[in-house]
Amino acid sequence: NYNIRVLGADMGSAGTTLVASSPHGQQAMTHIEMGVGCGLPPFLRQTGAQAVRRWLPFDLPPTEVWNALHNKAIYPHTVPQTKQALHLELATVREILGRAWAEAARLWSETGGDGRIPRQWDLVVGSGQVLANAPNLALAALALLDGLQQVGVYSLALDAKGLLGMLGSVATVSPLAAAQVAGYDSLLELGVVVAPLGVARPGKTALKLKITFDDEREISNVTIPAGVLQLIPLKADEKATLEIRPRRPFSLHPPGGAGSGLIAEVNGGALGILIDTRGRPLLLPEGEEARRQQIREWLEQLGIPFDVPAAPLPSEQHDES
Repeated sequence: NYNIRVLGADMGSAGTTLVASSPHGQQAMTHIEMGVGCGLPPFLRQTGAQAVRRWLPFDLPPTEVWNALHNKAIYPHTVPQTKQALHLELATVREILGRAWAEAARLWSETGGDGRIPRQWDLVVGSGQVLANAPNLALAALALLDGLQQVGVYSLALDAKGLLGMLGSVATVSPLAAAQVAGYDSLLELGVVVAPLGVARPGKTALKLKITFDDEREISNVTIPAGVLQLIPLKADEKATLEIRPRRPFSLHPPGGAGSGLIAEVNGGALGILIDTRGRPLLLPEGEEARRQQIREWLEQLGIPFDVPAAPLPSEQHDES
């Protein structure tokens, strides 16, 4: 069944392509000079190093960010050899995805009307070696969540075989073929995301959850506080029914307004059910140390080991001027 709402993001060396497919039509947009390899220097000249630094869980001076990413542009196919380099690469993914989505959503709405861009998706797919090579699937998932910041209940997947890269050109010739590629069964299913719209004080109840598994097991009265990431196991070959009751000001179903409930049949994945009550839009603390601490806490909540790196990044010297 390809009559679903799909958002795909392909992270290439020179640029990033976003593809949206729904029953109302298909849209594709390639953002040149917004890539994770040779596209990094023009991207940095446009945004500055601070835009990337804000996603790092450790302190790294702007000059080191600049030098390391220019080195990556010279050798775009290298795989990060340290945790520091890995987190820097994924910080870049977050910033590029955020800017690419904001630009695409604005343009698509202006040219095709709001009805052509779904408020929510059934499937969000990430593609590109920078995501496929992540040593921890939760790291790749978190980069997609932070970068795209989509709302609702949707499946999250990785395009491990690189099929999504062709969608930008295929969609212009055959939208149906593009949609079929996005639904291809070679996708690595990460799981289902529950991400409500709204922002509340951390610790305040964000939603209540009841999970009914296919074997009739139930988990009832699960309370999820605002401001957290939480994983609930649900294997790739398992299905479950989620009964979700958001608490104001959160909402999972915009037409129903804040606090309206939702029942969804979902499939599992490598990570299971990923609850994200950090809010949309995602707000980072203003203070640098508070911001880094917050990002470290999010990593810990997803079980991602983190040690503050001591070794400097290998880099080519580059004059920012």
